[in-house]
Amino acid sequence: VVHQHVGVGEGDVDFDALFRTLREMKFAEQTFKVGGEPIVATSLFGYPEKMKYQAVETRELIERELLRR
Repeated sequence: VVHQHVGVGEGDVDFDALFRTLREMKFAEQTFKVGGEPIVATSLFGYPEKMKYQAVETRELIERELLRR
């Protein structure tokens, strides 16, 4: 379980290992039922003043590291 309310790199989560593991299990290629098992959720309310740019950076990071876009 991953639980962090600050931007990537600001907390204790090892996102390199997280994305590597998700790629190894081909997470982006799987199909899940609605309401299925959650893996990662982003909630960047630790610093609301940073949310405007952290939300975009986080989405781009997920697309780049997990979806390889």
